[in-house]
Amino acid sequence: MAFEGPFIAAVVARLENPKENLAAFGIAFALALIVEAPIIMIMSAGIALIKGKESFIKIKKFTYSLNTLITLFIIIILIPQIFNFIAVNIMQLSPEVAVLCRKGTFFMIPWAAAIGYRRLYHAVLIISNKTHKVALGTVIRLSSMTVTALLCAISGKMSGVETGTAALSAGVIMEALASRFMSLKETSDILKTDDKGNTLKYSYIISFYIPLALTSFVSMSIKPTVTFFMGYAENSLESLAVLPVLNSMIFIFSAVGLSYQEVALSLMGKNHHNYIKLRNFMLILVTGVTILSFILMFSPISDFYFKTFSGLTNELTEFISLPAKISFLLPALSVYLSFQRSFLVNEHKTYAISHSTFIELSGIVLILLFSIFIFHIPGAVGAAKAYFGGRIVSNIYLYFKMNKILKKKA
Repeated sequence: MAFEGPFIAAVVARLENPKENLAAFGIAFALALIVEAPIIMIMSAGIALIKGKESFIKIKKFTYSLNTLITLFIIIILIPQIFNFIAVNIMQLSPEVAVLCRKGTFFMIPWAAAIGYRRLYHAVLIISNKTHKVALGTVIRLSSMTVTALLCAISGKMSGVETGTAALSAGVIMEALASRFMSLKETSDILKTDDKGNTLKYSYIISFYIPLALTSFVSMSIKPTVTFFMGYAENSLESLAVLPVLNSMIFIFSAVGLSYQEVALSLMGKNHHNYIKLRNFMLILVTGVTILSFILMFSPISDFYFKTFSGLTNELTEFISLPAKISFLLPALSVYLSFQRSFLVNEHKTYAISHSTFIELSGIVLILLFSIFIFHIPGAVGAAKAYFGGRIVSNIYLYFKMNKILKKKA
C-alpha cells in the first residue's frame, strides 16, 4: 500500500498544470486525513470489544453514526464560503490552487466513511483469523485505484487533482464492498454467538474510543499541519507540489517499520524474554532502510525517481533534492519508533505513546515557526527539518520511558 501515494502523484505530475495540481492534491489529501482521523481506530476498537451479536450490533451502530458525522463534516467544509475562508484566508493559497483543491476534495466525500466501513469488517475478519482476506482486499483496492486513475487520465476530461482523489476514493470504496462481501460468513457466525451477558454500553464504547481517536487525530494532523504552514513559506507553491512526492517516497521505506510494530508486539513475550532478539532484528532493519534511502537520495538514482518515475519537472526535481537528503534518516527513525511502541503496548503503557505523538507534533510546529517566520527558508526544506526534528524528540522521549521500565525489570 505504500506505493499508492507515489503512483497517484506520478499520474498527477504527468497531466496538465502539474505544479498546481500536485499542490492541490496534497492539500485535499491532508484535509481528508483530518476528517478520517476519528474513524481510523475503529478496527482496533472492534477487535477489542466485539464478542458476539449484541456487541457487534452496538459497534456497527457506533461506526455508522461516526461515519455519518464525518461525512457531514466534509460536506460542510466544501461549502464555498467556508472552504474559501480556510484555503485562501487561513492557508494563503492562490485562488487557482484553492479552486482545484475544492474540486479534488469533492471526490473525497465518501473516502473517510468507506474507510470506517471496511475497517469494521476488517475487525470481523481478524477476529475470525481470516487475515488473508484483508490482504486480498488491499489487492482489490490498489487494482481499482490504478484502473480509475488511468481511465480518468486517458479521458482527459478531469484535472490532475480530480483524477488523483477520484482514484483514491474508488479504491477504498471497492475495498470496503469487497470486505463486506468476504466477511459474510464470519459476520453470520458472530451474529449467532450469544453475548447478552456482555453488557457493553454505548457510554463505555465512547469512553474507550475517545483516547484512541485523539491519538489518531493528533498523528493524522501532522501532515495537514505542515501543509498549512507551507502557505506562509518561501516557495510555497513549489513546496506544496513536492511534499506529496516526498512524503510518499519516505513512506515506502517506513512501511517496513509500520509492519514491525505488530510483529514485535506479538513476539515480545512475558518479561520481554525476546527483547534482545527483536532489538537486534530492529537494528538490522534500521541499517537496511538507512542504506537504501541514502542510496536513493544521495545518488543519481534520485533524479531518475523524481524526474522519470514521479514525473516532476527539472525545476521541481532540483527543488526537492535538499528536502529529500534531510529526510533520509526518517525511515530508520520510524522503524525504531515502531519497536518502541510495541514494547510500551506490551507493558500497557499506551499513555506514553499518546504523549510522544503530542511531543512530535509540538516539535514540528516549533521548528516550522522558526524556519518559516524567522529564518525564511524554503517551505519544503523547513518541512523536512520539522519532520526530522519532531521524530527525534519523540524517539528520545520514548527511549527514556523504555529505559526506566527496563531498569525496574532488571
